[in-house]
Amino acid sequence: MKQKITSMYYWILGSSLLIAISLTGCNQQTEYRHQADLVYINHTDETIDYSGLAILEPGESYTIENDREGGSKKPSVENCCNEILHDLLLDDTNVYLKTENHCVKLEKGEGAYGIDNYQSEKLGSRHFQFTYTFTDEDLSGATPCE
Repeated sequence: MKQKITSMYYWILGSSLLIAISLTGCNQQTEYRHQADLVYINHTDETIDYSGLAILEPGESYTIENDREGGSKKPSVENCCNEILHDLLLDDTNVYLKTENHCVKLEKGEGAYGIDNYQSEKLGSRHFQFTYTFTDEDLSGATPCE
């Protein structure tokens, strides 16, 4: 009789534990994958090196596909990809455009170092494309490289 009561207590304890574990699993937060492609187009007569991230000949384009987790269920162009450039340009204190003999140092938010300066397009529910076109204006403040 005593063994039957002990077994019943273990059964109740085990069942309660399983129910508690099941209920806590219901509140998990889901992170969604999203893709953001960075497209660079060179509309200058110079070969451009963008901080070693992309080297473009005149008239050439280059795409960096960026697939990551942590996005929201319904991301928008405005909220999906604000940190992409910072993540790709790990040394954000020395971001530059470089031609054969000249350099332009970029501060955060300037030219190609500001995601707001890109043309943005939503390609799918969680797929975005950001395009930056280099023009002669980007190179107008160039000085001899140090």
